[in-house]
Amino acid sequence: MTLRRIIFLDDIMADVLVNGNGEESKIVALNLVMKNNLLFSEFVKEVYLAKSKAKEKSITKTDIAEFFERKKKQSPVVASWKPYVFRKLGQVYINSLYNVGLLKCALRRNKSSIEINKSKIKYIKNNAID
Repeated sequence: MTLRRIIFLDDIMADVLVNGNGEESKIVALNLVMKNNLLFSEFVKEVYLAKSKAKEKSITKTDIAEFFERKKKQSPVVASWKPYVFRKLGQVYINSLYNVGLLKCALRRNKSSIEINKSKIKYIKNNAID
C-alpha cells in the first residue's frame, strides 16, 4: 500500500488497518483503493451494491460488460481502450471483491456469474462507502 493511499485514513481507520481483524483490514484496504480509483469505486457502487440492493444473488459477465459499455459512453478515454483492457479490468475487479470476501467464488471461464456473499455486504456498506 502506498503512502498516497494511507493519507485518506483517519486515526480510527488506520488503527483498524493495522490492528483490526483480517476482514476489517481488507475492507479498509478496499476503501483506500476505491478512494484512489474512480472507475473501481463506480464498479463497486453501480454493480456490486446495486445487485445486492436489488436482492440479486449474482453478478454476471453481462453485468460487467454493461458497466463498461456505460463507461465508454461517458468517457472518450475509456472508449479508446482496447477490448482486452475491459476483460482484464473485469477480472481484476471481481478478484478484488473475492479476495475481500464480498463474493463467494471467482468468475471463471466456464461460469457466467459469481455469487454475492450476502453476509459481507454490511462491511462494504458500513465501512467502505462514504
